[in-house]
Formats: sequence, structure tokens, C-alpha cells
Amino acid sequence: MENLFKNHLPKHYKKKICEILAISYNHKNIKKIYRVKNGLEDNPGILMALVDLAVNQKKEKIKINKKVK
Repeated sequence: MENLFKNHLPKHYKKKICEILAISYNHKNIKKIYRVKNGLEDNPGILMALVDLAVNQKKEKIKINKKVK
């Protein structure tokens, strides 16, 4: 899980998670997303959104790599 997050989350993942979950992009929510990502807090909704975002990003990278070859 840590490897997936480290290698495949986009740069602005916190802002995208806020958009996906329809929550405001503020310090409180950014801190919560960071804590869930690092395993310090338990929030299944944010965790699933992080995993979905990372998996979708990984799939996009694979598609781009196949087109280049």
C-alpha cells in the first residue's frame, strides 16, 4: 500500500481527493488526508479514494508506456 501511494499518487492528490469526496480544501481536511495516507488515522472513505486515485494513475501510466513503445 505504501509503495502504491509513494509511486503512483499525483502531485496534487490532496486537492483531487477533496474534489472526489466533495469536501472543502482546507487545512483540517488536508491534515486528515495526510494522516490517513500515512496510517496515523482511520477513515475508510478517504482511504478508498486514495487507493482509487493511485490505481487509476497507475493504469494511465501503463497506457502511456504502451503507446510509446
